[in-house]
Amino acid sequence: MRTLQVLCLEISIVLLPSSLQFLRNLHTLTLCLPNYELENITAIGELLNLEILSFCAPSVKVLPEEIGRLANLTLLDLTGCLHLERISPGVISGLVRLQELYMIGSFSNWEADKGESKEEM
Repeated sequence: MRTLQVLCLEISIVLLPSSLQFLRNLHTLTLCLPNYELENITAIGELLNLEILSFCAPSVKVLPEEIGRLANLTLLDLTGCLHLERISPGVISGLVRLQELYMIGSFSNWEADKGESKEEM
């Protein structure tokens, strides 16, 4: 499956398969992981050719810094990441080709860093 370019997973899992990191030609990854506490999504950071990442996982609380290594990413869809509270520092700035960012229904409890209150933002 080394030539696979598009992968859509709509499954109930706790861990992403470690074999995901070997899909080096993957350009599009859609993950819909409903209602499970996903423990580790850092393997996505190994998919350096990824251009589109659509990620609907209500249980994810932190978008890890490894996502920031996806320098070819043009679209990041975090729609439906209902419990997302934090994007690790440097992730968005590392996505130098990012053109589209969707966050509908995400960050319901988002607060500013460095002690800023919501009113100061």
